[in-house]
Amino acid sequence: MESPTLVIFTKRPKIGHGKQRLAADIGPQAALEIAQELFNCATEDAKSWPGPVVLAVESSHDINWAMRLGFDYHLIIPQVGENLGQRINFIDKCLREIGHQEIFFIGTDAPILSKYHYKQAIKMLGQYDTVFCPAEDGGVTIMAGKLPWPKLDLLDWSGERLCNQLVALCSANYMSTGLMDTTYDVDVLEDLERLVRDLSHDGRKSRVQLHNLVEAQLDTLEFY
Repeated sequence: MESPTLVIFTKRPKIGHGKQRLAADIGPQAALEIAQELFNCATEDAKSWPGPVVLAVESSHDINWAMRLGFDYHLIIPQVGENLGQRINFIDKCLREIGHQEIFFIGTDAPILSKYHYKQAIKMLGQYDTVFCPAEDGGVTIMAGKLPWPKLDLLDWSGERLCNQLVALCSANYMSTGLMDTTYDVDVLEDLERLVRDLSHDGRKSRVQLHNLVEAQLDTLEFY
């Protein structure tokens, strides 16, 4: 399959499930509302993606929920594995076995990503075997490859050196790597305070809704 494939890794937004660090800062209901808007932002990006879009849901129990979202996903695949590395390897293997070649993985926690970042990632994957968009916390907000990933299960997926570990692993497996401009994801209250400033002039519909929600929640919490 020649067109680039976008894979969105997601957890179904639910109270007490996902975004727990954020929930500790702003409360579980507010964190749930933000998680839902973050997912909408990823879906908004998918609508302009120039190839197939795959939704990797946390379990088979989430397939019916995903099918009711109103987006025409190319595939909806349950994740399989004990950690994120294993789950990425599983999804990557499934897609390559049916002909997908250039595969881009994102989560739902980096609404700062824009068409510029996606175009940059696609262009760079024409030059390298793998491409990463580093996050300021040491992780990544985009990881892309045109070759099967080596085993990812031993990496520290919640640590501050994840991006460095990914680059080193690729190098050890003779895979070239391109690094994009650094971005950030949304995990804690400080990220929301930054996000509301960064999205203040973003005209994309879901970003406007996210900005307004975050701004209102910050006002409620009297952090403004």
